[in-house]
Amino acid sequence: MKINKILFAVAALAITSCTLPREEMGVELGEPTAVELNVEIPTAGTRAATGTDSALGGLSNVDWNVYDLRYTIEIYDATGNTRAIRVEGYDTDGYDGYSNSISLTKGREYQLYIWADFVKDQAQDQDLHYNTGDLRTISLKGNYTVNDESRDAYAYFGTFTVAEGTANNIVAELKRPFAKVRMVTTDADRLSFDQQIGSIKVSYINDGSTVPSSYALATGVLGANASVTDVAADVVSYTNDVAGSRTLLTDYIFAPASGQGSVKIALSVFDTAGNLIYTIPTKEVPISKNQRTTVQGPALTGTADITVTIDGYIAEITGGSIGF
Repeated sequence: MKINKILFAVAALAITSCTLPREEMGVELGEPTAVELNVEIPTAGTRAATGTDSALGGLSNVDWNVYDLRYTIEIYDATGNTRAIRVEGYDTDGYDGYSNSISLTKGREYQLYIWADFVKDQAQDQDLHYNTGDLRTISLKGNYTVNDESRDAYAYFGTFTVAEGTANNIVAELKRPFAKVRMVTTDADRLSFDQQIGSIKVSYINDGSTVPSSYALATGVLGANASVTDVAADVVSYTNDVAGSRTLLTDYIFAPASGQGSVKIALSVFDTAGNLIYTIPTKEVPISKNQRTTVQGPALTGTADITVTIDGYIAEITGGSIGF
């Protein structure tokens, strides 16, 4: 976040009103006071300055001419049953963070929910990949898609009490509720007859592993499995892929609140003419919340030297190693 960022959303972001957001009529009001809210995404500071890179997220890889980053904030009473405030703001030309001054009641405890995701048209305020009408639980919207960096998103939940006689400042650091999973083949330059990788089909096998359909911000509870069978997608050309390498798959998968989960992935790779190049057998891949799992090696022409890492560390699966 910029150090000199003005704290009022009317000056920094596209907020529809020039008055401070107030609690809804359903909440009994006492003496109000301003609460300064600052929202940050820590990983934004590590994104690449130029080019696209599948190791990074949507903040680096989306086309900001097409997408805006939307911040949605909901504040509930202490029970989490009555919503007091809902406000939104946008980053339109790249990540900048969100700040706002919100009027709340002194001495009252609140629950704070924040969700930041990519949308195409802020004027219409339409959800793109996630249903956000109630931030207490976020669910997938529409058909499941992969190889789409605009599916990246960030979340926050916390509680606070509005203090009396002192300034109220909240700094909320958002984190992915997902694991980012990517599969990178290092033998794209060894295909015969001038074949070029064009597209994939991916399935997640739900026999003990899951691709959850929803995520509860307060508890991290995951919803029922989403159906992911033969989902087709073009292979994205990332400018920072090294020579001979090609990112076949990127996905953002809701992950357990703590510890390590896993998904079982089956992947078919096709050339630009639609001909099958190779089917990568179903493999169990570990995932962890707010971390990146990378499966990398000669997946199309070799059977060894495949490594699986979680944010740079060799991953382990209980009961055996991962091989292709």
